Amino acid sequence: MGRDEIIELMKTAGLFFDEDHPDHITVEKLEKGIIEPPFMEFDILEQNLRADGMTYLRYTVVNVRKYDDIDDGVTHARFRDAMDEAMISYRMTAHEYDDVLGLWVTRYTFTV
Repeated sequence: MGRDEIIELMKTAGLFFDEDHPDHITVEKLEKGIIEPPFMEFDILEQNLRADGMTYLRYTVVNVRKYDDIDDGVTHARFRDAMDEAMISYRMTAHEYDDVLGLWVTRYTFTV
């Protein structure tokens, strides 16, 4: 699964993200009202397993950060449903309140 397919997958979750810079949401964008919660950002990391000078496995790790002003589980359900429909296993790695942003942040990771 390449970058374009991952972006399409993220669109199915129904949460805003900046398609040009999906890995960078700034506080300035929040303050200016350019974006409003819920929204997400994500980064795509290409990895490989190498040994003895050979690459044995190539895979992509996607780290997603979902931001919301309320903690009601609705946006989690949207993300979960999108992943289930795509048959992708994910792991929720954190769920905490960010005092600087004043938002709930939930982190997910999955491998494709």
